[in-house]
This record gives sequence, C-alpha cells and structure tokens, in this order.
Amino acid sequence: MPDARLFFRFYTPHLRERLARTPPQARTHRIPQQKAYQVPPSRPAKCSRPFPFASILSPFHIAHPRHRPDAPIPQTKPTMREAKNTARAIVHIGYDGKVYKQFKGHNARERFDNEVRVLKLLEERGCNYVPRLLESDPAELKIVTTNCGSIVTHISEKRIKELFGDLERDYGVRHEDAFARNITYRASDGRFCLIDFELATILDEPPKPAA
Repeated sequence: MPDARLFFRFYTPHLRERLARTPPQARTHRIPQQKAYQVPPSRPAKCSRPFPFASILSPFHIAHPRHRPDAPIPQTKPTMREAKNTARAIVHIGYDGKVYKQFKGHNARERFDNEVRVLKLLEERGCNYVPRLLESDPAELKIVTTNCGSIVTHISEKRIKELFGDLERDYGVRHEDAFARNITYRASDGRFCLIDFELATILDEPPKPAA
C-alpha cells in the first residue's frame, strides 16, 4: 500500500525526535493492577424443577407462585365448540372428537332418560349409524357420545323417509323427529347417520325382568 509506506517514511523521524526529548522515567506506562473479579455465591433456587440459570434468578422469579414447589399445577379444561343451542338442549363438539350434550327446558329429565335408554337399546341391537353412548350424568343431565359427522345440508325427502324407515323396520325405534336436522354424514365410512333420540319411541319394548 503506497499510502502506508509514505506515512511511515515521513512520520518515523518525528517519533524518534519526540522520544529523544522525553525523559526516561516518563517513557514507562504503568497499567494499574485491577482486582480479580470474584464470582458472587450462587443463591439456591426455590424451584421444584431444575433450572439452568437458577443461580441468577431475581427474588421476583423465585417468589413467583409458578416456581414454588407447593404451587398447584393449573388444570386446563378441554376447549369445545358450540354446535347447537336450542330451547331443549345445548351441544358442544370437543376437540377430542366427542359430543357433549346437556338437556334443558321443559321435561328435560324425561328426555334425558329416554335418549339414554334408546341409545343403549340401539347399541345392544347392533345399530351402527347412530351415536354410541359413552358417559351419562343424571345429576347434570349430560351425556357424552361419539361423533357421527356433520349435519347434512342437501338431502331429498325420499332419502329422509328411507333412513328413518330403516331405523323403524330394522331396529324397532321410531325417531318421532324425522327431519334433515337430525341427519349427519360420516365421512369415515361415507354413510348417513341419525342423531337426537330424546323424543324417540321404542316400538317393541323388551320385556322387563320378573321381580
């Protein structure tokens, strides 16, 4: 680099002349001795789980309830989507694939008992296009069933009569609410299903056991 060579060529004699006029005792530059850095003692972390930087946690983090060993772990409820909310029932679809139905309104107890009885009977008779009862809570009037797909939007009246007619002929249950709003389409096997049996009638009621 030509510029650097020209700089040192003309500036070096000035440095030599300046050093020659400087007293020897002023030429030594003493660096003050610094104190050795001491690592502060680590503070024990009041945390039930190991934390990689527990020694540098501030008192706020240590005193936070989330870091206390005796702090209860918050339980998160499964999020559900509301599918239907009418005067007779409210239905939620859980992200676990189940249907949560709670009965309300007039004759809620009778409708709850009737749907539980009808679903159990249809499961015993092997009907595979209706919801399967998983849980029932008589105190809260709630039932949990399997999901039979989504409500159909376009279906002919002829097909509606065929579906509910097959249920009555093959399994002895009359739905009593034979409308498209109670028909779903299950994409897993590509067939129509029937739901909401709270008003259904069992035509051939099985005989009660003798007392």
